[in-house]
Amino acid sequence: MKKLFLSLFILFLTISPILADEISEETRKGKILQVNIVECIEALGEEYVCYTYDVYLKETQEEVVTMISMMEKTDIPFSEGDAVYLTRMQDLEGNNTWNITGYDRAMTMLLWAMVFVVLVFVVCGRRSSGPILSLVLSFIILYFFTVPQLLSSPNTVFIGYLAAFLILTFGMYLAHGLKKQTTVALVSTYMGIGIVSLLAWMLMRSLHLSGMGEETAFWLSVHMDGAINIRHLFFVSIIIGAVGVLDDVAVGQVSSMYEIHTANINIGAKELYRKTMNVGREHVASMINTLFIVYAGSSLSLVMLMYMSNRDMATLVSIDLISEEIVRTLAISIALLLVVPISTYISAWLLTKDR
Repeated sequence: MKKLFLSLFILFLTISPILADEISEETRKGKILQVNIVECIEALGEEYVCYTYDVYLKETQEEVVTMISMMEKTDIPFSEGDAVYLTRMQDLEGNNTWNITGYDRAMTMLLWAMVFVVLVFVVCGRRSSGPILSLVLSFIILYFFTVPQLLSSPNTVFIGYLAAFLILTFGMYLAHGLKKQTTVALVSTYMGIGIVSLLAWMLMRSLHLSGMGEETAFWLSVHMDGAINIRHLFFVSIIIGAVGVLDDVAVGQVSSMYEIHTANINIGAKELYRKTMNVGREHVASMINTLFIVYAGSSLSLVMLMYMSNRDMATLVSIDLISEEIVRTLAISIALLLVVPISTYISAWLLTKDR
């Protein structure tokens, strides 16, 4: 129980700076007091409904009325009592106008994160604190170190590798303990990261990818006045994305081998390798399919939009965003295929080398 409360407390300390982050001059938190239906301009037609909202601003303790927003009759507007974020703008006459930009979801997300932590403790029992601490540490490394450094340093690739190294090294030992199995899995994952790096570089070069497939990458480049290399950032995103997947497979292989060896300590190296590879093949088969489904699902709306435009498959996969997701899948999947025999061979050699 103490470990549970410790993990919840650490999670709260990690997220609270975000929740308490000072809101900029143009953005405020508010609570909707009243929803007002107003007339729309004639050009919109009867299928649209227009609204304004009376909102109480928590920070300035004042009530404001938002600018008119329109939506189709089938859409659901904000409701009274909703916690929202508002953005202040100025019209041509210099008057302030307010517009709701979205829900305030921070506290709800924190509550669901705490539910997740509790479930981890229920399912994993005494070994739960390590994975939770590993997750919190990964969040801290990414949010408080990697992102600021990527924004301020020209050494994008170096920062990416350093982040991957920190997340892997500290995360794996926290989650799985200081033991030989963890070290073997860690070394295997390092090798996998090297393989992913080589494959990602080859694929990006051969397919002429710039990393600008996502609209957010373009706007980041514009906002940074070209100070950040988007191509390098895309490369780094593949490396960091591969960390968790390769970690999972390597740890699974090594743990399976140690369990097989414990059940029969007289088993030979070749037989140990063969039995563990049987487990690994099943794991890899499901993991590769999972990767494809995850990446396909993340761009499903775009694929549907392109499909409606009657584009053939060759044209569809040539779209930058689709090509980038294919590169992610290929690089990580090929690395998965190679990490399984690598980690299995190293483990088999270490367990039987003294015979």
